[in-house]
Amino acid sequence: MSERSQQLKLVQMKCPSCGQNVTQFKPFNTTVECPYCHEKSINPLVVEREIDYPETMVECTQTEEDFSDYLLEQLIEGPYVPKDVFEKMDFGKLLKGYLPCYYFQGVYSCSWSCQVGYDESYSDRNGQTRTRTVWQPEHGTFTGDYNSFCLALNDKSLPKELTEFASHLEASNYDIVPFDPDILDKDSSEAESITAEKNITEEMAWRNCKALIEADADSELKNVLPTPYRSERRNVSAKMDYCKYSFVPFWFVYYKYNGEQHFCGMDGAGVYGTVSVPKGKDIVGKINMIAICWVLIALIASGILYLCNKEANPVGIGIYVAGICFICWCAFKIQKFITLKLYRRARIKEAARVFPNSRVVQSKR
Repeated sequence: MSERSQQLKLVQMKCPSCGQNVTQFKPFNTTVECPYCHEKSINPLVVEREIDYPETMVECTQTEEDFSDYLLEQLIEGPYVPKDVFEKMDFGKLLKGYLPCYYFQGVYSCSWSCQVGYDESYSDRNGQTRTRTVWQPEHGTFTGDYNSFCLALNDKSLPKELTEFASHLEASNYDIVPFDPDILDKDSSEAESITAEKNITEEMAWRNCKALIEADADSELKNVLPTPYRSERRNVSAKMDYCKYSFVPFWFVYYKYNGEQHFCGMDGAGVYGTVSVPKGKDIVGKINMIAICWVLIALIASGILYLCNKEANPVGIGIYVAGICFICWCAFKIQKFITLKLYRRARIKEAARVFPNSRVVQSKR
């Protein structure tokens, strides 16, 4: 188990009817049902205070098996992932949580002005046709809609990578429904629940989200500017039409390989994911060795060509040397592709041995 996941607190109580430990609680329900005798008791998380009730939510459609398949997919397809990762990986506590987010919807607008270069043909004093660049002022505007989730929670006990991943998500790809606390009770997995209420104000979250939306719009603006251009001026602004307090589901787990800690996270709808994968030193070393060998071949071949043709035209020799380098570069790319394909095949074979019932492994065999 990872060091960070060990720091997460587990709420536990004994059922007053049968005495078994009960660990699954939902903060928006006043009672908790014992999974053993099904007797209902007062929820120990309920306190007499008012909290904001979420307006909307994203239902968790991805199961624990779906999350496992996502991680296995990333490990199999990672080009430099070592083949023994499936046997040596050590999982920490699996986390599943509905995290509080603000759902922002609105428009952004961009305006720009610059000098755009156009090619112009003219005749010089000798009557020869030449081309020059003429700069002319131009300006324009464009607008667009945005839908974004912004994390409404600042909790240092949560994994840092999960917080960063959930801090800002494009919301247009989600099926957003009215909040229903009964949906939270449908969780049948053994993952540790980390559902929490918001502790960041709407204004603070909007400042962070607005900056990210405007940065994305500015990047889009650079792609639509005519080229070449110079002396550009840009102005980007985002306006919020409305905001709704929402719950968004997430899966997260830490895992270790050879003492190195890695992570995998995914939203509960399966739209976005984040993962870190290990790099195999043997794979990296083999690719580097292949590259060194082809560089040496290119140098030796170029040297032999030069020594055998000292009296030849230097331009011609340069063309031959460039051809040799290009052939060696293509040969390296082909050998690298074949080597990585062989390692991928080995990872699929190893994954099938360790996880024989995985759907993603079976689909790749």
